[in-house]
Amino acid sequence: FSLAALCSGENKSAAATSFWPSFFLSGDRQLLDEDTKSRTVVSACAHFLIILMDEEDGICAPRAEDGDTIYTLYIEKWFPSVRTKLLEGILLNINAKFFVSLDQELSEKLNLPNLCLDLCCRYPYLAKYVCDVLTKLKSVDTDHFSADLLNRSSLRMVFNLTRVDEDTNASRSLHSLQLFLIELLASFSAQGVLGPSVKKFGLREEAITSLASSCTSYNARPGVENGNDATLFSIQVMECLVAIFTSEYSTEDTTTKLNVILRDAEAIEVASKLGPTISSLVMSRLVAHVTNEEQQGGSHSRQKSADDLAKAPEVVLLCALGSQKEALGLICQCGGLEALSLVATIGHLSAINVLHMAAKAKPHAVIDAEGHLSIMDVISSNSSKQEHDHIHNDSRVIVLTSCFSMLATMCKDATRDIIASSEKCPSCIDVASNIICLSTDKMSRRKEIARKDINSCSSSPSGDNEEREVAIAAANVADLQIGETPTAEKVTSILKKQNDPKEKLSNGAPDNLRIKSGPDAADELDADILITAEDKELLLAAFAFISEMLYVKERRIQILQKSSILDLSSNLIGSTIDSDLRCAAAKVIIAIIPMSNMNDEKEMTKSSLAQLFFSVLDELDLVNNDLTESRLRLLVMTTRGLLYV
Repeated sequence: FSLAALCSGENKSAAATSFWPSFFLSGDRQLLDEDTKSRTVVSACAHFLIILMDEEDGICAPRAEDGDTIYTLYIEKWFPSVRTKLLEGILLNINAKFFVSLDQELSEKLNLPNLCLDLCCRYPYLAKYVCDVLTKLKSVDTDHFSADLLNRSSLRMVFNLTRVDEDTNASRSLHSLQLFLIELLASFSAQGVLGPSVKKFGLREEAITSLASSCTSYNARPGVENGNDATLFSIQVMECLVAIFTSEYSTEDTTTKLNVILRDAEAIEVASKLGPTISSLVMSRLVAHVTNEEQQGGSHSRQKSADDLAKAPEVVLLCALGSQKEALGLICQCGGLEALSLVATIGHLSAINVLHMAAKAKPHAVIDAEGHLSIMDVISSNSSKQEHDHIHNDSRVIVLTSCFSMLATMCKDATRDIIASSEKCPSCIDVASNIICLSTDKMSRRKEIARKDINSCSSSPSGDNEEREVAIAAANVADLQIGETPTAEKVTSILKKQNDPKEKLSNGAPDNLRIKSGPDAADELDADILITAEDKELLLAAFAFISEMLYVKERRIQILQKSSILDLSSNLIGSTIDSDLRCAAAKVIIAIIPMSNMNDEKEMTKSSLAQLFFSVLDELDLVNNDLTESRLRLLVMTTRGLLYV
């Protein structure tokens, strides 16, 4: 060590200039091939660095009797200069065949990536040299390099080194290393190994704190606030955070893996540190999306652009933070609602749901962020019968359901008038009215199909009575897959799985499962099993929005003039046993009654409405049946309807 120290630094003597080349085996060595020479030098340098780790009691540390002057010389000059030279020796001797020529035992013992990280954690002034060595190791063999880092000790040091305090003197020398490590972690995220590794080694809390702090400190540096480097760095941090937050899911379903699990404390920490950065990144991403959409005319290209936007890490993270009550307030303070409302315009379901949640707590904040206008844009874009590129066919119904539910939630007090006065409101009312009309028509058509199937069975020979009973049961059996036409064949396949299906249906089953084999069986089909569960939720949401708009005079006139909403609602009440659908339809009727002269209505009169509500009360059978929550709501709504009449 003394020789190495004396031959380092400013000493330019002949002896000094020849020491390190000799130590690095430079020059023509006929007895050593290149691989052996490189392996020998790297091993020697690594072992030397390990020895120099102990500055207090190590064999190279100065003795107490040497005095403070010698100790200061060792610590401040000799140790740093020798360590620097040793790292240079490692860097010069790493070649393309390094990992291949290194036997496994020596490789595990040296663990160069871990050694370099440890050195930098102890001595930040080595950051530049450590970064150069790590970069060289990664370029030589990425697989071996990554494998050496995916352990608890190495990952912990990586996260600690990404968190650079801008106030420290070493922050400048650590800058390039910080960039390298974040890029490395982002590559681990892309490979799908970061999240599981963090979970396996119990580093979640440290990882989140370090990543959030690294992004904050990096963006606080002068000259990088709005640069491309800052944007790339921040996006890579978001990718790492999303990978960590999604690691709780082990399912193979790719859609499930996009779900983010955030604990309350984590959401608050990330929102408080990164909220403004995330919102800014989302806004920038949206600007790029709009520009890209204008340039690409094909529907497939526009759809891909929308998909890429929805999967962007900053968008995923913003939606996840907004869905946490504790973080929602912090997001609102830094432009998060504005960013979410813009994301919602492409039909992004998570963004719509977050806005819905925000609307329940802070409706006026959503209004100020023009979130209601974004939701109306989504609805209005579906006003025509054509399919729209930005909403997948299989999720279009779910997106519209969320949109109408949010608008209905926001229609409280003054916000109802704001929504009703919006330019897009008439278009939204048209869409909701069409949904109600089409859904009730679909139920009627499917009911007619089922009725014909039952009637065809009744005209069969007497030996087919069992088939008729099965067909009748098909219209009422709750186990039938929702949305399927209740044919005899479908129900037969279900009943074959039971030991004595006919006995169970006719005797032991609940009332709504029993065979109705009387002469009017065809008229007793339950309409609620004739539409899908998603269609039902959309119908409920459309009814909820329409019922709110009926309290605004201008919109009530539009609704009553353009659609037979009263007739459709009353028909639905009479054609289904579903308490939720009946309650939604009754709410629409109740909204119309006090503000209309029912005697002038061609379709309904006060007398016929009263008869309709009384029939519902009679069917509820309050004496013999327990009231479920939905039946209780229907009872309240029906009684209120009678009072209004």
